[in-house]
Amino acid sequence: MLPSLSKVHELMQENERTWNEDLIDIEFGKDDADCIKSIAIRAPKGPDALEWHYGRKGRFSIHITYELCLQHLVEASTSSSHAQGKNPRVGWQFLWQAKVPPRVKLLAWRACQEAIPACYNIKRRGLNISTSCIRCGQELDDVLHVMLRCSFSRQVWELSSLPWRWINFDVSSSED
Repeated sequence: MLPSLSKVHELMQENERTWNEDLIDIEFGKDDADCIKSIAIRAPKGPDALEWHYGRKGRFSIHITYELCLQHLVEASTSSSHAQGKNPRVGWQFLWQAKVPPRVKLLAWRACQEAIPACYNIKRRGLNISTSCIRCGQELDDVLHVMLRCSFSRQVWELSSLPWRWINFDVSSSED
């Protein structure tokens, strides 16, 4: 699309910190041009470089990405509840508003969405692997098994300092 332009500074007025709006209008469609022109130009800090505006000092961060993903999930669950005419506090809000660390919220949400990489889920996505649990060698390795049924998982829950009373809950059927 832009064979001669490869740097952001080439879209700016020479020796100025303003956009070359005529050039942008020529090189881009109206929507893209308007979007580009709406971006504030910061004072120069050196040569062009890739920066991530969410991160401190323009640096990419897994932690910030994780927080952004959680925020996106909360917003998506709220907007889908509004779209369906439901009370946004019903549904996933109980989870997103829980007073637990974000990683616990995400783990619980992923488990409920069957998004834990259990052997059964991996096989469903087309990989030819055994669906038996790789930790205990017993039954079907699905999310319920990984989280509650596996003897290894149960030991982890029991040894944790968390007050998990439900680990003794009867999980004999995945239909529950």
